[in-house]
Amino acid sequence: MTEKRPCKVVGTYLGFEDHGLFLVQVDVDFGTSRQSFQAAYSPHVQHAEAKHLFDAITGVLRAFNVDRWEKLPGRSAFALIEDYLIEGFEGFLFDGGAVYKRNV
Repeated sequence: MTEKRPCKVVGTYLGFEDHGLFLVQVDVDFGTSRQSFQAAYSPHVQHAEAKHLFDAITGVLRAFNVDRWEKLPGRSAFALIEDYLIEGFEGFLFDGGAVYKRNV
C-alpha cells in the first residue's frame, strides 16, 4: 500500500559518484525527518537498462513541475512511500505537478 506524505526538496544530486555510478538523488524534508529518493545507473550494464534512470529524471521533473534539475530545491509535492522507501512523487494538482512512480 502506498502512503502519501507531503515533502519539500532540500537538496539534489545528479552526476557520477565515487564508484563510477551515475546517481540521481532527491533529498526531501517531511518536517520531522528527512529521506532521499535515489536511482542509479552503472556504465558496466546494458545501455537499454538505463531507461529507468531517464524515466526517473523526467518523472521527478514533471512531478515537481519544473523544467530544470536546479529548480527542484524548495519545491513541494507528495512523496509516494512503500515499505519505508520513497518510490516516487505526486505533484500538487494546484501546482500543475504530475505523478511519477518508478517501476519496482
